[in-house]
Amino acid sequence: MEEIVSKGGALALVGKEDYLAWFITLPKDAQKLVCDAWGQPPGEEKDGVPPSMVFEGKMVITGVAYGNAIVCVQPKRGCAGARCDGQVCRILHDPEVPPPHQYLATYHWIEESFGADVMIHVGTHGNMEFLPGKSVALSASCFPDIAVGNVPYLYIYNADNPPEGAIAKRRSYAVIVDHMQTTMTASEIYGDLKELEDAFASYKQSKISEKGRAHASEHVIIDLLHAILRFDSEMKKFLSTLMDRPVAEKEQEALARQFISAFLVEEMDPSARILGDHLKNQDSGAISHLREKVMDISRRIEASLEMKSLLHGMEGGFIEPGPSGLITRGKPDVLPTGRNFYSLDPATVPSIAAWRVERKLAHLLITKYQEENGRIPENVAMYWMASDIMWAEGEQLAQMLFLLGVEPVWKGGRVTGYQVLSLDELRRPRIDITVRVSGITRDCFYNCIELLDSAIQEVAARDEPEEMNFIRKHFLQGSSASRIFASRPGTYGNGVNLAVYASAWKEEKDLTDVFMQWNSYAYGKDVFGQEATQALAAQLKSVDLTSTRLLPMNMTYWAAPTSAPMAA
Repeated sequence: MEEIVSKGGALALVGKEDYLAWFITLPKDAQKLVCDAWGQPPGEEKDGVPPSMVFEGKMVITGVAYGNAIVCVQPKRGCAGARCDGQVCRILHDPEVPPPHQYLATYHWIEESFGADVMIHVGTHGNMEFLPGKSVALSASCFPDIAVGNVPYLYIYNADNPPEGAIAKRRSYAVIVDHMQTTMTASEIYGDLKELEDAFASYKQSKISEKGRAHASEHVIIDLLHAILRFDSEMKKFLSTLMDRPVAEKEQEALARQFISAFLVEEMDPSARILGDHLKNQDSGAISHLREKVMDISRRIEASLEMKSLLHGMEGGFIEPGPSGLITRGKPDVLPTGRNFYSLDPATVPSIAAWRVERKLAHLLITKYQEENGRIPENVAMYWMASDIMWAEGEQLAQMLFLLGVEPVWKGGRVTGYQVLSLDELRRPRIDITVRVSGITRDCFYNCIELLDSAIQEVAARDEPEEMNFIRKHFLQGSSASRIFASRPGTYGNGVNLAVYASAWKEEKDLTDVFMQWNSYAYGKDVFGQEATQALAAQLKSVDLTSTRLLPMNMTYWAAPTSAPMAA
């Protein structure tokens, strides 16, 4: 604190009296939670550790002033700084510990003392929206509501992250101004999609005056447009329609870029020039379709006026809503960015396409395990994130249903229910599942949890041989009916990674205890956040492997001995 203050890093020093005048107006239950955790204002010494961010009895509001604008780092959630030895970071072990006094004082100072007309959070994401409190429809005792106050709030957010963006909108009243994502191009160049607008502007400006620079800009736009268009093998299908032979991947990449480049300079049909003697079918319809798609994406990129949208929002203007998700997964409608994004209709997942993909992946998972272990897995554990629903149309949900031997029923693209496949149709046993869902999945897509839980309960109740229905087998052996678990309602995270980062553990059992403390709450159609430590522990004991989605359409698994819980 001495160094921060001496070097000009303190915007203000808030005294106890000024802070108390506001703090005592908060609901009594919120006051008690803060004081129980961090002592009386401005904070008290705990176990020999001084209060966080306090200098000479006053709370330090850190940041830098630029005239009528201030720039701050978000306050700490409760760390004791350099003196933290892993024992005082109690937020790592208790998901209900509130922010310290200095955290609340910072946001209150911004609103009342500095008198901010608007507050902007930069980056995906902060921690205010994950403070303790209700999941939705926050009360005056919920800490995101207390912190944000009444200041109009804009949030610069990555367009590819609707799961956490939805939390920011629900729990901190944020108006999103989204920006383009970064993407890995097939040419192994890590391109920043945010730079496309500048690349287009540079290209247009230099086409006439600086041809060399224009050529370089053109290549940047070729790479990124190709990253968007290569989803679902669209470019491969286009080339196979025109050419007299199959092409290797690297040649395909090069040819695709040539077509994109030609379309960008308004060449109507470059197929003969690019393909030469290998052109077998000059399909004008296919060429016209691809050309229009390229031009549509380029127009959308040029219309991405992100900074203009932010400034418009600062003036109190309306920020246009728009869809969100991964641009490179066949969703060019995410463009233009600079919009207040929304997510999707959860009743549309899993999609029919996701179901078709996941039946194959489930077969591969079962076959791989059987080849390596000589038997079919009885219980597969999964971590189910909201990105599965928002990015991948419920592919993981589809796989879990298929492992159970259940197929969704669709009407007009919406899931209206499910049907249990017969064992004759399935031609294998029904496999048990143990699911740890993220807090965002729980809060935003509970209908999907209810769908999965209903299927689990119906399968468990079927009168089928135990060797053909592992859910029923484990239920008859004494396990509970619960299969879906998460953190306590209103809390987020699994606790383990935080404990590891803070070195707040000594033995593996410490991590197991943290995991069980945070994640042993059951969810389903008729249960929401019921403490179920024994149910989770019993279920983990029969797990044969874990199947984890690192990214949509990217799956890996680890086999585990049935005698070893996989808690950590």
